[in-house]
Amino acid sequence: MSTIVLRSVKGSPLTNTEVDTNFSNLNTDKIESVTSTDGSVSITSSGTTRDLSVAVAAATTNVICQIRNDTGATLTKGTAVYISGVVGQIPTVTKARADIDATSAQTLGLITADIANNTVGYTTIIGLIENVNTFAYTDGEQLYLSPTTAGELTPTKPSGGDHLVYVAVVEYAHPTQGKLFVKVQNGYEMDELHNVSALSPTNGEMLVYSTSSTLWQKVSASNSTVIAAAQTNLQVDPAGTAVALAIALG
Repeated sequence: MSTIVLRSVKGSPLTNTEVDTNFSNLNTDKIESVTSTDGSVSITSSGTTRDLSVAVAAATTNVICQIRNDTGATLTKGTAVYISGVVGQIPTVTKARADIDATSAQTLGLITADIANNTVGYTTIIGLIENVNTFAYTDGEQLYLSPTTAGELTPTKPSGGDHLVYVAVVEYAHPTQGKLFVKVQNGYEMDELHNVSALSPTNGEMLVYSTSSTLWQKVSASNSTVIAAAQTNLQVDPAGTAVALAIALG
């Protein structure tokens, strides 16, 4: 940066030449444009006009959430995470896994960019994540939260007691330039469905529909009403094999 002569430093009035030089140096060193590191904000100059621009392209296609990593290790780009707590009014996250409700029910999204331990970063909740390894998949393939490896995705739809969490679709299968469109959709437990009343089930209970409450309710299989309804409504095929049972409680 050019030197500016100050009267307070010189100790006497500036000469006309010094004043002209100061103006010339200030004009040469003035900031014509500034752009933030991520390119989202820029200031440009045109004569005496200054224009402030905020890039909104990403904001209109992606929904992101500021989160904190306190897992003890770096969370890498594309890792599936769930909210595990809060520190300083910022959610903390941990690698999600679909084997139990505690590590899958609050699945938030995929890490937007690598986040070192004890630092703040972002999770993509809805939108595109680019330049990740999707070589193992095919274009258009649906990906689910893995029930075996924390933070990972799988093209195999979870079943048999594992929790179904749809996470993303593969937009581009590539080892380094892969693209995933994220849209987390969490499955439900039976007792979380809006028309089911079945909290804390026990062995031998079954679901029976009640027309009075308009709910599927848990009842014991030894319930006399259930037994009577079963005897009345059990349907059999010509060979004598039971094929359907319709029971409704009033």
